[in-house]
Amino acid sequence: MAHLSFADMLALLIESGGLVYEELDDDQAVRDALAFALLATDVVMFEDKAAAVLTVLHGRGERDTVKWARALAATITRVFGVAA
Repeated sequence: MAHLSFADMLALLIESGGLVYEELDDDQAVRDALAFALLATDVVMFEDKAAAVLTVLHGRGERDTVKWARALAATITRVFGVAA
């Protein structure tokens, strides 16, 4: 069985656009958004995006995008117990 890394989850959630700030406190909404993103996304795409989103997480990008990536990162750590 394959597993998702922190970067994979972050890439999937950023690229899918399936969440808004108000849903980040809802663990089930986060799980559902990730499940949907997995079903709707080409596996090769999110593997390619994983490295790119980590650079955004570390502050390279537009301020709003970096802020969103960091909020998602904290949510992923809380909900799934993994970190960058």
